[in-house]
Amino acid sequence: MNKPTANLIKQIERFCARKRMMDSAFGRLAMGDPNFVSDLKRGGRSPTTRTIEKAERYMNKEGVDAGDAING
Repeated sequence: MNKPTANLIKQIERFCARKRMMDSAFGRLAMGDPNFVSDLKRGGRSPTTRTIEKAERYMNKEGVDAGDAING
């Protein structure tokens, strides 16, 4: 797994923990795909920069800084 994917997974995990949200709910709400996070975790996806930015925009819009997983 490459570093951008690993960082995105950390960001999503932190976001979901804070929001008490299941991975599938994040995928559905943020990306329109309930399997998004599980696919990332099992290595079935390598997100593009655009996809990472879309997920981060969703997390920022919902009030949690996407950088928290990396910085905190």
